[in-house]
Amino acid sequence: RPPGIYTMTVLFDSARLRITDVRLPPGASLDHRHEYPTLRWQVEEGIERSVLRPAQASAASVCDAGQSCVAELPPAEHVADKRVTWAEAGSGFTVCNAGEGEWRQVC
Repeated sequence: RPPGIYTMTVLFDSARLRITDVRLPPGASLDHRHEYPTLRWQVEEGIERSVLRPAQASAASVCDAGQSCVAELPPAEHVADKRVTWAEAGSGFTVCNAGEGEWRQVC
């Protein structure tokens, strides 16, 4: 894949369950809204800048063309391997990989 471009691969999809593998190379960012209630699992530790938005919040992006972090994101923080987070349907998030390695979640 080209540098700075994230990938989102559907690993499994049925009427009751969808499993997606999300990968961001260093410096890449993603602005996403969850269509379904989502359990997010961090695959490896990393460093991220992120913001979560509740379902009723604006979908306005804080990413620059989906490619890089911008000043509106909070400072970088360490993300532990196997960290699990919950997201309600309709909620969204913006994340930027602020580390040197690949950022990855399965959700």
